[in-house]
Amino acid sequence: RNTMHNRLEADAFVPCGGRPNTIDVHNYKHFLKDDGTPSAPLIVEGANLFVTADARQALFDDAGVVIVKDSSANKGGVITSSYEICAAMMLTEEEFFDNKEAIVNEVLAKLRELAKMEAMLLFREFETYGGSLPQCSQIISNA
Repeated sequence: RNTMHNRLEADAFVPCGGRPNTIDVHNYKHFLKDDGTPSAPLIVEGANLFVTADARQALFDDAGVVIVKDSSANKGGVITSSYEICAAMMLTEEEFFDNKEAIVNEVLAKLRELAKMEAMLLFREFETYGGSLPQCSQIISNA
């Protein structure tokens, strides 16, 4: 269970939970196949800092793994939680259920818009300034 991400090949690996720092600078090579290519060329960290900063950089440098850091990939989860809290504070349960479909559709539309903006910004900054995607993601998050 704790090493499945090293044994399966996929187009993308999307850890959305698990233990933080599961892939670190000491074990990141286990994510690579015998020929040095990654078991997945794309990692999208859904949550919990699954890959350490040093391992992210090593995977990028050694195997060209494209990694979208959790601070970029999980903004939708943070936004959704905010909407959920606001709805709980502003609406009764009955009012929420009476308007649930409209609320969910509005939140999904907003999430799609914001996710697209985040992705465009992230990849534009990466193409303009270079480095690695996790570095660009950290810079964007700190701005």
